[in-house]
Amino acid sequence: MLFEEIYSYCMSKKRSVESFPFDEFTLVIKVENKIFALLSIDKPGFINLKHHSLLIPELLEQYQAINPGYHMNKNHWITVCYNDGSLSASFIQSLIDISYSLIVESLPKSKRLRLQAICKIISYQSEEYKASLALRNEVLRQPLGLHFNENDLADDLHDIHIIASTDDQILGCLILKDIDKTKIKMRQVAVSPKFQGMGIGKDMVQFAEQTALRMHYTTIELHARLESAPFYDSLLYTRLGNQFLEVNIPHIKMYKNL
Repeated sequence: MLFEEIYSYCMSKKRSVESFPFDEFTLVIKVENKIFALLSIDKPGFINLKHHSLLIPELLEQYQAINPGYHMNKNHWITVCYNDGSLSASFIQSLIDISYSLIVESLPKSKRLRLQAICKIISYQSEEYKASLALRNEVLRQPLGLHFNENDLADDLHDIHIIASTDDQILGCLILKDIDKTKIKMRQVAVSPKFQGMGIGKDMVQFAEQTALRMHYTTIELHARLESAPFYDSLLYTRLGNQFLEVNIPHIKMYKNL
């Protein structure tokens, strides 16, 4: 494999971040601020990866292109020569997968959950839609002593429904509503109380922005509850006009050019 291929595969991992904390030649790739790969820029051909400690001796015995981790804890890290042709691309990728997984497994539960969560578009009236509707009711209506009625849900048929979920539960949801050819509205953003403060809302909003861009919209607007406006400030949304009442609580209109 080539350096560019190795680099691209590492950076394709969810929430991967690159940096040069040691020198200008050692590229460090982290997830949630923990290293899972190191690549040399000035001497391409080698990558340091974490591996199962009990399996490292067997790897070293079977493959000449795999050595104890250079400048790393040799009980937990290996150095892989990826460009000598003796290791297949799929095998090298599997070693990167293992290193990434070991780091993720060592993270606190809240960070693991965010990494495992997937944002996706769901179908209207699907089981996932019904679960997201229950979540919207729990987070957005019940605390105000309100419940959805038929008029509240009339637009759901035509809107885009997005959720963040793991295999067995929905963590959050939001809706995108068409305004015109260039503008779309984000509404009904809700994250389960059990999973708030983990970055789930940020991931959903960013996924919604990417979805809107793919559909050729250029602006997203929303009505933010005043208490939630700082969250959207942090995502570079702009406040527009004065606050107003919606469902009997203060809101502010906000927008972002994509």
